[in-house]
Amino acid sequence: MTVFRCGRLLLDGEFVDDGLLETAGDSISRAEPWPKGGPQEFIDLQALAVIPAPVNGHLHSFQHLLRGVADDLPFGGWRDALYRYTTQLTADDIELLALFAYSEAALRGTGTVCDFFYIHHGSNEYDLRLARAAGDVGIRLVIARSMIDSEEAPEAYRESPSAARANFRELRAELKGNPLVIAIPAPHSPHRASEVMFIAAAALAADFDCPWHTHLAEAKSETTTTRGRYGLTPLNWLNSLGVFGRRCCLVHGVWLAPDEVKLVAGAGAKLIHCPGSNQFLGDGIAPLGDYLARGVDVALGTDSGSANNHISMFLEMRQAALLRRVATTDQSAFSAAVAFKMATCGGAAITGLPVGELKPGMKADFVALNPNALSLLPNTSLLNNIVFSLEQEAIREVYVGGKAVVTGGRLAWRGAAELPERIRELALRLGLGRS
Repeated sequence: MTVFRCGRLLLDGEFVDDGLLETAGDSISRAEPWPKGGPQEFIDLQALAVIPAPVNGHLHSFQHLLRGVADDLPFGGWRDALYRYTTQLTADDIELLALFAYSEAALRGTGTVCDFFYIHHGSNEYDLRLARAAGDVGIRLVIARSMIDSEEAPEAYRESPSAARANFRELRAELKGNPLVIAIPAPHSPHRASEVMFIAAAALAADFDCPWHTHLAEAKSETTTTRGRYGLTPLNWLNSLGVFGRRCCLVHGVWLAPDEVKLVAGAGAKLIHCPGSNQFLGDGIAPLGDYLARGVDVALGTDSGSANNHISMFLEMRQAALLRRVATTDQSAFSAAVAFKMATCGGAAITGLPVGELKPGMKADFVALNPNALSLLPNTSLLNNIVFSLEQEAIREVYVGGKAVVTGGRLAWRGAAELPERIRELALRLGLGRS
């Protein structure tokens, strides 16, 4: 059992002064105001404000390689760069890029990442390297094991539905007992996965009682493609398969009509909103107000280091709020509290994990902030400042499962100091970097 004494503690959306956070194993056992005559031994966070660690609902760690490479190209050029460079990656490269992405995420206060991963080369070797990287950094990881069988995708990404089913089951078995890592099925999208693949993925999710993720209606062109192929919009095609329901988590969901958003709500499906990526790639503005008005559970994701270029969940909260205000031309359309809830509590809905809140029984994943950091002053509304103005210098400590992942603003894992040079060497080897 470990006790933390917090200067301020976020409980049920409100900060209390002088809070007690107690952990047992990797979970929270108590979270409350500091009691009179409280414990004499504790970890002192009295100068800091403690909040639940955000959950990044959508990330592609291997695409961190391409940050800055194809930023200003049309989508076809961006995709060509993705295919050209990522298919050259070895298992060691994949692990290094995972260390890169997860380390950056941890430094920016993230406790859990959902890594939508699709470089398999027909096995789970590469997926297991993600798990090893997460263990080194100490971050919580959901491997959304992508399932792709389209002939239009590179061979490194493809597998048959039967192979995908077998590989997923083997991966779940390999990860059994891992306290930090789980796997969920993730048919890539209606334009990269077949009907059989989607049905297989939904069946796996039912068998393991877990969510499944898929890209859907990210770009306007996808609707044209799916209509041409199936005579239906992406969502209506998915619904026609008989697999659309509460376990399904839609990534992006930008180009949905009002009746389709109603269908999402009625099915109990979830949305992973990636506002930064939607802006970066010029994909459009998701009808977020419609989703929320109909009671759809919404989480936030950054997408990849090449489809957004940052992976700060605090910046993503700001992006979500500001984009909604722009879409409605209404400053009151979206509050900091709603954005924060999507980035924390929303993560539980799309991972199936007890994360995103500081309550007994939840995982002990939390961030300690310096409330006197310039970006959080003046101390008028700390939660608003966290969403709208927080900079990395305010993030002092990050704990995942009750263990320090970032301390004093620095990564705790061994080998972190060598990471920049290793990334530079990889970029040079692939012809991407400068000496």
